[in-house]
Amino acid sequence: MERKTSRKVSRKAIFEHPAVSSVIGAGLAIVISVVFLMIASALTLSGTIAEEQMRVTAAVCGTAATFIGAKAAAVRVSDKKLLTAVGSAMIMFIIVFAIGRFVSDRAIGGGFAILSGAASIGAGALAGVKRVKARRRSEKR
Repeated sequence: MERKTSRKVSRKAIFEHPAVSSVIGAGLAIVISVVFLMIASALTLSGTIAEEQMRVTAAVCGTAATFIGAKAAAVRVSDKKLLTAVGSAMIMFIIVFAIGRFVSDRAIGGGFAILSGAASIGAGALAGVKRVKARRRSEKR
């Protein structure tokens, strides 16, 4: 009996897979979100941002970081850019939501969680659509 040889898959092909790119984009988004939140907390400490606005500021920082991470994820793949970007945004939101629930029941609650999730997924979709349009423009030239 002959033994079947498995197909060799290059490392480049593995790292360009949409699922892997989504996870990498979500990780990047979390790091960027932490940096944005550190800047926001420094601004709150100095009195530039009111302490009552910190919840909204955190949502804006998370959404902006999600957009950047989703765009980075979409750049890494050759096709399925929108799916990759939205997947990255969903992973980012799920991780942040789980951490928020673990830390405190009041951290993310009620309608604000739905609004924050919709903003994150919307930012991911916007990043994916931007990458698809940029690719189509470059193909026309």
